[in-house]
Amino acid sequence: MRSRNVFRRFRWPAIIIGVCLVGCAHSPIPEYYRLVPESRIASGMTVSNAQIIAAAVTLPDYVKRPEIVVRRQGNIVDVDEFNRWAGNLEDNITVVLNAEFSHRAQRPESALRDAGKIMSGDQILVEIEFTQLEVSLTDEVVIEGHCRYLLANTRASLMEEVFRLQSDPGSRTVAEAVSALNKLIITLAIEILHSNIRNFLAER
Repeated sequence: MRSRNVFRRFRWPAIIIGVCLVGCAHSPIPEYYRLVPESRIASGMTVSNAQIIAAAVTLPDYVKRPEIVVRRQGNIVDVDEFNRWAGNLEDNITVVLNAEFSHRAQRPESALRDAGKIMSGDQILVEIEFTQLEVSLTDEVVIEGHCRYLLANTRASLMEEVFRLQSDPGSRTVAEAVSALNKLIITLAIEILHSNIRNFLAER
């Protein structure tokens, strides 16, 4: 009789646990994404000899999470539990930018020296604050924000400017939207290297 009571006492918890295990077995497995430099060569480079360095990347609070925040239509924004970043997104963007800077930089020391701002060999730090980073599945993928340029040795401010980049419009999967974002980050690196700094120096 005693063993029968023990069986009855634990029968329902066992059934509940069994149902939970069956339900978990059929849950979707999350997909993980990481942004990467365009060039395989760039992906293995360091920033030790780079003339321009991304010193800080700041994202809006609403995207500072492991899950990818996507806009599906209109102003509807979803936190996608089953599509996630493989690590800290701010760190990931910083790595991509610095890899592209190292690979693509034209080392503008002479122009900077002529402007009377720095000596050859000094480095420029770029602090990038994103005010918008929109992974859209139904429209343009957009990045927007501003850059602040400083001398590495003195932290003296050189210039500040805004940026806005966007992909072509159209419906896309999460993987395609992440790929579009990746291209925009690489484009931002190219613009910083080949347009922004040089335009500033040309006006000095």
